[in-house]
Amino acid sequence: MKVHIVIDPATCVGIGKCEELAEHAVELGDDGVSHPTAPVEEELARTLCEACPTGAISIGEPAE
Repeated sequence: MKVHIVIDPATCVGIGKCEELAEHAVELGDDGVSHPTAPVEEELARTLCEACPTGAISIGEPAE
C-alpha cells in the first residue's frame, strides 16, 4: 500500500538522506528543506522516518 509522507519544514535541515533513499518521491527544495513529490510504499515510508536524523518525516494518509 502506498502512503503519503509528511516532512515538517520546521524540523528538516536539508541533509538529503530521504532524497538519497527515495529520489523518485522526495526532492530538496530551493528553500533548503526536503519536500515529498509522490506517495511511497509503506515500507519505504518507515525507512525514511527511521533514516531522518532530525525526525522530520512522518507517515501521512494512505494514497488513493
